[in-house]
Amino acid sequence: MSHAARADEALSTLYPTCSPMLAPSPICNKAERNIGLVRSSVFVGGPFIIALLLSIALHCCVDHNKQRIATEERLKARDRRVVRAVNILYAKSKQRKKRGVAPAASSAARTRTEKPETPRNILQQVVAANPDEPRPTTPGLQAWPA
Repeated sequence: MSHAARADEALSTLYPTCSPMLAPSPICNKAERNIGLVRSSVFVGGPFIIALLLSIALHCCVDHNKQRIATEERLKARDRRVVRAVNILYAKSKQRKKRGVAPAASSAARTRTEKPETPRNILQQVVAANPDEPRPTTPGLQAWPA
């Protein structure tokens, strides 16, 4: 065997071409790699699922924040209405006292041990009439009973 033939044999052993035209001695074993589905799911499905979960988490946070803000606004509006109503009732009771008008029927039935009509007492009556409603959390409501 010549030096060139050995070189060709060595090269075909190291780098087989897997074609039948050359020497039949090199055996080319190709392994079947059936990993297309796995690769697709890892490189396409994985990032998609991660992005979807992040989107859902962000959406939940935004919804929770919107709901909290809406609840706070609703309570603040209710607090303003209650304070406005108490101030109106207090102003009316002061006007009645100034004019000397007899108090309303509910006030006439009071005994002497009951509290006079002040904004705080009126507000306590409103709270007693609506025990299921949460107490206002609006800062600056000075008249809210403890």
